[in-house]
Amino acid sequence: MNKEELFYEIIDLISLKREGDYWDFKEKHHTKKVDLLHDIICMANNRADRDGYIIFGISDEFEIVGVVNEEERRNQQGIIDFLKYQKFAGGIRPIV
Repeated sequence: MNKEELFYEIIDLISLKREGDYWDFKEKHHTKKVDLLHDIICMANNRADRDGYIIFGISDEFEIVGVVNEEERRNQQGIIDFLKYQKFAGGIRPIV
């Protein structure tokens, strides 16, 4: 999937105004790494058996609020580095 396809898929998920088996909305980034790890594992093991999404910057009313000035904000590399030091069954780490 290219960036444009991903963009439209995320917009479509937000427009549903609900969370699902393979996507979850968070208004802010996790303050506790254990909570982040839990959500990543849940999305990696989703019942739909497909790529899972944790979509940050979405309010409980499903409005886009963004995460620009957030203290706990992590980028993709930061999450990958965090996962690198976690133990996973069979040594299989989720792809971020």
